Amino acid sequence: MTATRYELQQGTQEWLDWRLSGITATEASCAMGVSKWGTALSVYNDKLNPKQHEPSEYEEWGSLLEDVIKFKKFAKEHPEFEVRQGACYEREWRKCSLDGELWKDGKCVAILEIKTGSSSADWDPVPDGYYAQVQWQMHVTGIHTTYFAVLIHGHEYFERQVEYDPIYVEKLEEKCQLLWNCIQNQVPPEPDPVHADIDQALVAEAAITNEDKDGEYEISDEEYATFIILRDKCKELEQKLAAQKLLFTNYLYRFQRLTYKGAKFATMVSMKGRDTIDAKRLKEDFPDVYDKVLKKGKPSFYPKFG
Repeated sequence: MTATRYELQQGTQEWLDWRLSGITATEASCAMGVSKWGTALSVYNDKLNPKQHEPSEYEEWGSLLEDVIKFKKFAKEHPEFEVRQGACYEREWRKCSLDGELWKDGKCVAILEIKTGSSSADWDPVPDGYYAQVQWQMHVTGIHTTYFAVLIHGHEYFERQVEYDPIYVEKLEEKCQLLWNCIQNQVPPEPDPVHADIDQALVAEAAITNEDKDGEYEISDEEYATFIILRDKCKELEQKLAAQKLLFTNYLYRFQRLTYKGAKFATMVSMKGRDTIDAKRLKEDFPDVYDKVLKKGKPSFYPKFG
């Protein structure tokens, strides 16, 4: 099926509404489990309960620099291409928004993706999350070459070229299809064990905001057995790790640092004692001051297992 091309301005409400009706390239990397910023479960929650996103300063500057990198730098380095503003593409529920398009002889021959960052070391090879994004873009558009134009720290520029990987895309399509089915049927996807911290927060938030929850749920023998086995394995590994750390600590009482193959592995860190406030005494002796400086934390929730 040929992709449909749309001229939508990114960041507008029309564009945001369009994104809600499918899986985008950013969300594809979440479905694949390789994104630093989200998971399949976070995408699921965002689709069913969309929230207004306020861009961070990093995102704002990245957006402001995009056209400079695209039309000033990349276009100058590649006169063989006609660099155009990227459009939006969709094939049914598969969607993507391109930063730029590279045309030659009246045809779009490559995708241009603009990135900013803080370390060039992260780009050998292309980060997994970005790799998944552009593979999805190529899958949706049918354009099988992508150029990354990357600016690090506002002054270090380089490029990376990525070609379409059909074997990778087959797995990517499978993951995204499963996620889209979950969204359509309103059945949450399984939590991602690699990014358990993100999913744990999402599950906890959903649990405390669900006012209709009641009664009990009987877990299966298999679920219970899996939990016990994993818990005991973790406990055993934690004990072994603690013993290994103790061994290294004993070395550090005799030597300034530990090395491995010539590189520093461990050292002893000295920290000054922290000054603290006796909150109980402050409250008793100066209640007005105590009330004035008191900062109340937000309630937190976590599961407690028997």
